Amino acid sequence: MSALLRNFAVAVGLNYWSHEVTDIDVDWIDGEPAIMFNNSWGTGYGTNGRGIRQGSKRLADDAVCLRTSLAS
Repeated sequence: MSALLRNFAVAVGLNYWSHEVTDIDVDWIDGEPAIMFNNSWGTGYGTNGRGIRQGSKRLADDAVCLRTSLAS
């Protein structure tokens, strides 16, 4: 969630769904954080290919946030 708050996209794995998605933002719904994500199933999924995970389903089982740096 800290990477999302810094505007970094995060690739996450969701065991309950047996699927990987890209988390893109955090929003507050009903007083709790909710994760907005892009799905790989195309624009026919959710709203233009995006969805929201809430409650216990918002937690990822694995996550990768690619960052690069240059040697000085």
